[in-house]
Amino acid sequence: MRNLTQQKQKKLAFAFFEYIENYKQENSGKYPKYSSNDKFYKDVFINLLICQEGLCAYTERFIFEEYTEYENPDYWKNGKFILKKPILDADIEHFIPKSKENLDWQWENLFLILPHVNRYKNNKEIPDYLKPDRPEYSPEKYFKYNFTTNRFVPNPELDKETKAQIKQALDDLGINSSETIRSHRRRTLNKYIQTMKLLENIKIDIKEYQTAFYFIKDDILSGKLSENLIKIK
Repeated sequence: MRNLTQQKQKKLAFAFFEYIENYKQENSGKYPKYSSNDKFYKDVFINLLICQEGLCAYTERFIFEEYTEYENPDYWKNGKFILKKPILDADIEHFIPKSKENLDWQWENLFLILPHVNRYKNNKEIPDYLKPDRPEYSPEKYFKYNFTTNRFVPNPELDKETKAQIKQALDDLGINSSETIRSHRRRTLNKYIQTMKLLENIKIDIKEYQTAFYFIKDDILSGKLSENLIKIK
């Protein structure tokens, strides 16, 4: 998971944010109840898609690669997205399960993820230090990526309890447990490796699975890794 702190500052759905602030002021700081039929659902959905650069917040697989078209100012009027909601395979997800606390429409608690990833996450609680938009969150601090097995693993420098929490979270978020994600991640990383071999020192545009690529890029450049090494186990 990438750190999304900066990206989530891009707030286009300002009608939604104004509504939330007014509601909280009138209801002792409480948030309105969440519903996918809410009048602001489409606006929040598109705003999250743009903030996350078209990627699933947890697995970093594309939800929609052409997400930048929805940043067009002509598509937003008075802080609302005026086009019909696109048919995209994604869910708005609550990092802290909405049944646990009154955070139904809290912006910082909302992420856009793939539906099958949402089924893994469901109402499971994930350690707060892994929340992608926390300023202190750093994938380098908590993870390593094993290229051979195509799995993320806890940073071995962490204490035993934290490593156990992270290992469980990697499964609960579908990062390691989803065969679909792991298979696609394998193919995508292989393409990156093949492209880098062909272009040598020319910089390539890494879009999906940036965190996994970050962990292996030095070994790719040095020639230590081969696309044949990635295996699904």
